[in-house]
Amino acid sequence: MSIPATVYKASKGKGSASYLATSKREYLEEYDGKAVFLETPRRERFPAVVRKLRNGRGSFTYCFNIPDRIAQEYENKQTVEFNIVCESEEGLLGLPPQTIREYPLYTFKVGEEVLCWIYTKGCKPYALPNTIPLEKGGYSLFELYGAFLCEGFKARKKTKHRDRLSFANAEISEIKWFIEACEALLGIRKAEWGAQILFPKSDEETVSGLRLWWVGAGLKPKNIRVCENRTVAAENGVCLLLIYNSTLAEVFHHIMEQAEEKMFDKEEYCWEFFRGLSRGDLGVTMKPNGIVKAITFTTENEENMRLFQAVCERIGLTTNTPYFVPGKKGKWEAQIMGYENFKRVIRNNGVVHEKRKQRLTSGFLKANKSTIHKYLKAVGEGAATTPKARDALGISIVTATATFAKYCSQGYLAKAGKNGKAVIHELTPKGQKALEFYENLYKGLNLE
Repeated sequence: MSIPATVYKASKGKGSASYLATSKREYLEEYDGKAVFLETPRRERFPAVVRKLRNGRGSFTYCFNIPDRIAQEYENKQTVEFNIVCESEEGLLGLPPQTIREYPLYTFKVGEEVLCWIYTKGCKPYALPNTIPLEKGGYSLFELYGAFLCEGFKARKKTKHRDRLSFANAEISEIKWFIEACEALLGIRKAEWGAQILFPKSDEETVSGLRLWWVGAGLKPKNIRVCENRTVAAENGVCLLLIYNSTLAEVFHHIMEQAEEKMFDKEEYCWEFFRGLSRGDLGVTMKPNGIVKAITFTTENEENMRLFQAVCERIGLTTNTPYFVPGKKGKWEAQIMGYENFKRVIRNNGVVHEKRKQRLTSGFLKANKSTIHKYLKAVGEGAATTPKARDALGISIVTATATFAKYCSQGYLAKAGKNGKAVIHELTPKGQKALEFYENLYKGLNLE
């Protein structure tokens, strides 16, 4: 529908101005109080809310505001033919009609995208895919949520919306993963991201080197700014990814809330979230002898700790009772401990952060209970009687006999006859599966 409207410039003092367009009742009366998506003759598009504009005589007309970047192209009081592309629709992307600050949140279905817009001063619209996939291109929305819960910017000022979407990490692999995950799942282009690199020095040579390093994450060199911060100890600094757009920041938050509600539908969704945590605040602590002590989760938010416990319960992991560690900010901490817990995490690829995954795997294999691998391997390679096991593993007949009996009772081995007086053992399907599990771990560590 074509709407003829007159563009006006309203001076606000100090060289600034705002712009609006007025039109007759016959064109806009049916849209009173509604949000519409408009197009100019130059094919520029923008959202606006139609409202009444009263004059001094008690009469009124209808008007809508125009973004400065568009209105500046027209003369004051120039008549322009605007086209209404569509009206806003409620419920798109499952978003609420209002933000947490009680401002309207409008959504428009435009082709294959949904344009989101918070109707308040300074908030620009942002377009997302009309369907947010749970998984796409090897990336998971639940894993993205887990990582963002740890390393994303979530604070709001007292009376304002979030002013930016932000994610921080010191490792280029994690920054690259986050950028690519956002692009695959939410259509956020790599070129949109700005970055602040926190580093103790900011001389020209250092800045040049840091830019060269972080370009490897998919960032544009012109979008990288180095900020001096003497508290940073990371070799290549800490990267803060940034997109300054309140609408995107708030909508991203709502999408993550929906992901939290959805992830308890399936155990695998919770595992994906757990993997996301491993990219942030989920660490692996070791004993002095190199054996895994605990998988530890820390957070400043008690609500996040309750969520972590609920996820662990859903995926069959046990934790200790979380406790609060006092300090300048303080933090909540909980541990996952025990050989069977570690095995379950490893079987489900629960830790995807490369360094932490290596620590967990190597520390797990050093535990006494992992000696089952050498017995199963020996049987698989022909040392299936106690004398042969004694010779192959350098153990006593007593130890071999007792160990074979234990693994038979646990279902890993079975008796397959005799060779003279010596009992011959063979791997059961359970034992074969366990052997493959341990063999794959060793291969992943390049130990064999």
